[in-house]
Amino acid sequence: MRLTVGALTNNSERLLPDLMASVREGLAGVESWRLVVVDSGSQDRTVAVARELAAEATIVELPNLGFAALANAAAAADPLADAVLLLSQTARLQPGCAAQLLAAVQR
Repeated sequence: MRLTVGALTNNSERLLPDLMASVREGLAGVESWRLVVVDSGSQDRTVAVARELAAEATIVELPNLGFAALANAAAAADPLADAVLLLSQTARLQPGCAAQLLAAVQR
């Protein structure tokens, strides 16, 4: 299964290092995934930090349109994905948790 991971951010430059580190560990065992950072009009260095920490990520910059718009933008960034995992800026993934979630979805 192909997984899109959508990190939804706003003024999150201090939170992103821990989030990004946990994403890599959390996706252990997932063969096909794509990281999409959807920022909602941050006034700090959130977008720059996201680019520094995850050069492979797709970055989507929007005004603050609310959760649903950000979630939809993350999903739309990879229309071929079988599943979308949305993460808030404060989320921290446990190692291997995404593989477990995908296995549950496939049941």
